[in-house]
Amino acid sequence: EPKAPGIQECLPKLQSKRPTAASKPAAQPVTVLPAKLPATKVSENQVLTAVSSLYDDELKPYGRILRKRLLEQLNGSDIDAQHLLQTCQASSSLRVEPEEGGDWSALLVGRSEFFIDCNTEDIYPEEMWSAAAAYFAGSDEVIPGGRYSCALALVAKKLPFLAGRSLGQVCHIAQLALTSRKL
Repeated sequence: EPKAPGIQECLPKLQSKRPTAASKPAAQPVTVLPAKLPATKVSENQVLTAVSSLYDDELKPYGRILRKRLLEQLNGSDIDAQHLLQTCQASSSLRVEPEEGGDWSALLVGRSEFFIDCNTEDIYPEEMWSAAAAYFAGSDEVIPGGRYSCALALVAKKLPFLAGRSLGQVCHIAQLALTSRKL
């Protein structure tokens, strides 16, 4: 009856299958990524300016939206999220409130609140929706994902059917366009 080869008999075969210098693939160049810059620590004044601008746009200053607004105002510098929250909490001009999903909002003390709720029914005229449908049907342009980024891109285009609308309203329109209107 034939005997299975032992490890000693297999070693020479395995060693002969090792790649040699001539058979090794050429080394791939190493890509060195730049070191990540430290996140920016914003001042109370920068935060108050950003929060006020969100009020003007009829957008509730949720922490994630406030951070995006600060990124815009500081030309894309990463924002230290923990420091942002601490700055808001330390400000006597702001009231920080917990929100759903672990988020928070920073509200201005003494300023009335009017924010667009993107989860409400469609209140916009049918003419606007017809113009929006015509625009999107004739465009192969890719629009950024997310309500806020999408709304910023649409506002920047100065589209006639969105003229006079706040950024908050355009966020709501973007939400409706993607969900109930399926544009």
